[in-house]
Amino acid sequence: IVRILKNVIGESEALIKYGILSSKVDVLIAIPLSITSSISAAIIPEISEKRAINDIKAVETKIIEAIDLTAMIATPCLMGMLFYSKEIFMLLFPKSNEGFELLAMASVSIIFLCLTQSINGILQALDKNFSILKASIASIIIKVILNVILINIEGIYEKGAVISSFIAALVSFIIVRRILFKNFI
Repeated sequence: IVRILKNVIGESEALIKYGILSSKVDVLIAIPLSITSSISAAIIPEISEKRAINDIKAVETKIIEAIDLTAMIATPCLMGMLFYSKEIFMLLFPKSNEGFELLAMASVSIIFLCLTQSINGILQALDKNFSILKASIASIIIKVILNVILINIEGIYEKGAVISSFIAALVSFIIVRRILFKNFI
């Protein structure tokens, strides 16, 4: 991102913009992910156990519970960061609150990132590890391509990185959700 940005807006400005994105926005977006990662970790042994004894109904119940719980955690985080990004930045970074617009934009991806994380745990419990890998590779390829394209567009720059992250998260979610529904639900 910095290499692309420095060609467009100069090295010092690129480092500042990337610093805001990586040290403020990405850290705040990671908070709900760290909370929902425990759901992903906890669901693996439960689903594996129910699957081992061939209790399909219990597996379905655990899957739905994990997805619902993840959505119940991720949705308020998304809304809070979307609508109160300026206030969050003023509270946490009172002397340097530049970048709250990026947080508002990036917050939209929270729901997809969290749900993807939980579904990945579910797929791991269902022995669909290769499917998780395929979704991750597709997401990475899309993110890199979109970064190269969007960061070079005048007026977007660092917002291009946020947009590409959102689209990559959405694609990954769509893939793993489709795999889960195709194979189990």
